[in-house]
Amino acid sequence: TSRFFWQFSSSSVWELLWWATQGASVCLLKDGEEKNPDAIINAIDDHKVTVMHFVPSMLNVFLESLESDKAKLYQLRNVRLVFISGEVLTVNQVERFKELFFNRSLVNLYGPTETCIDSTYFDLTSESLKPSIPIGKPIDNAQIYILDKQKNLLPVGATGEICIGGVGLARRYQNEVDLTNEKFIPNQ
Repeated sequence: TSRFFWQFSSSSVWELLWWATQGASVCLLKDGEEKNPDAIINAIDDHKVTVMHFVPSMLNVFLESLESDKAKLYQLRNVRLVFISGEVLTVNQVERFKELFFNRSLVNLYGPTETCIDSTYFDLTSESLKPSIPIGKPIDNAQIYILDKQKNLLPVGATGEICIGGVGLARRYQNEVDLTNEKFIPNQ
């Protein structure tokens, strides 16, 4: 379980807005197509998509489709960056991605719902692989702390509980005092 520092927060979901702030456009799939690798590939090709965002389970299905028909890779020639979040990303998935997309950026994002989705990032583009994929460094305006059971700050490299602070953090669960007290602690 994770705990979160209780601070003032502003809510935003960058996945809905970042493209507009960068002068880009967004391509939305038709209902149900998000589970169809061929529909995704066709949309990427038709709209010259350069950035994608997957959960690892769908990335796996997507990679399987490409591995079974590598000719589809041509349709993905414009893709330059892939974000992954929402589930644990495996070393196997990263290795398979790198085999197919050897010169493309892959970024692992981590963060629970209470932090407006993403709190950390780890760029896997040029990293050598480890036994597991790190959650990385805090995004802008987020702080990551590792605490012991007594809520004392631990040194770098120590094992403990991840606590997240920053402007993207929710204040509480509305009308859920017990859950709020379980998940949130004051940032002192």
